[in-house]
Amino acid sequence: MLNIKKILISRTDNIGDLVLTLPLAGFLKQNFPDIQIAYLVKDYTKPIADSYKYIDEVYSIDKINEETKEKERIKLINSIDADVIIFVYPDREVMSLVAKSNISRRIATSHRTYSWRYASNLVNFSRKNSYLHEAQLNFLLLKPLQIDYLPSINELLQWYGKDKFYIKPIPKDLINDFAISPYRPIIIHPGSMGSAPNLSPQHFLDLTNKLVELGENIYITGNEKEGLLWQPYFDKLNVKTLFGSLNLYELISIISKAKAVIASSTGPLHIAAALDTNAIGLYVPIGTYAPHRWSPIGKNAKVLTPAYHKISCKSKCISPSNCTCINEIKIEKIINEIYDIETE
Repeated sequence: MLNIKKILISRTDNIGDLVLTLPLAGFLKQNFPDIQIAYLVKDYTKPIADSYKYIDEVYSIDKINEETKEKERIKLINSIDADVIIFVYPDREVMSLVAKSNISRRIATSHRTYSWRYASNLVNFSRKNSYLHEAQLNFLLLKPLQIDYLPSINELLQWYGKDKFYIKPIPKDLINDFAISPYRPIIIHPGSMGSAPNLSPQHFLDLTNKLVELGENIYITGNEKEGLLWQPYFDKLNVKTLFGSLNLYELISIISKAKAVIASSTGPLHIAAALDTNAIGLYVPIGTYAPHRWSPIGKNAKVLTPAYHKISCKSKCISPSNCTCINEIKIEKIINEIYDIETE
């Protein structure tokens, strides 16, 4: 590989996207241990990068943007002292800023016009039209570094698992729920902030009711905004709702010890899979939200999809808000997956 001391990987979008970028750091650190691996992320996703053992340094784009003068922001980018930046997420504002810094090698995909202006090395591939998984596509960005390696999904597993993360203790007010193994909580994360199709509130309610009847300890998680929508549905159930009450470090800690996590294609599902927690993903069969592109990756990750309907899926599943076929996933099938994983 080229003479490089530090690589900066820029992933300034969402939790799940960042989790699927972690194998890139794992691969680089294992194969080139003398190279420093740094990440540029948003504040709210920073605990993910902070917790991953193969990342040496983590920088916040939000902290950099607190500087009102551009020259001060550029100075902060320069202080990272990276030889290369890989724009895994091609944020136009970030790319524009970095192009004015001392980082001369700037890698991005060629399918955005502004990449031609702000990147120095372009890689020709389209994420949208690819049948590769998102975590695999990230490796194509290593080609300008003379690395030509495309891992299989099974090969990606080596860079996930609880032993790859620094995990903080479970919050004291929740720790008793995790004391007896069979009664560890099952986490249901009903929201996705519009990033993927979801079960309807009634279907999530029916699922939760059935699990409570089976004697399961249920946590309902989400941020404060999601709580405004979902809290009323769970008020009368014997469950613990945690909307907006956990920071991301705490969410990681409870997911690491949970019996299972049930969610659509969203951050907590990908965290669960990465930690080898039982992760049950609810997906649609086609489109940019389909499992071939965004399935959770982990030794205990499973994906459920409804049957494919040629006409309705093509017209509705292109938009998360229009998809209704996801509700065809049977509650019994979801529950069976939990217990099937437990006995494997």
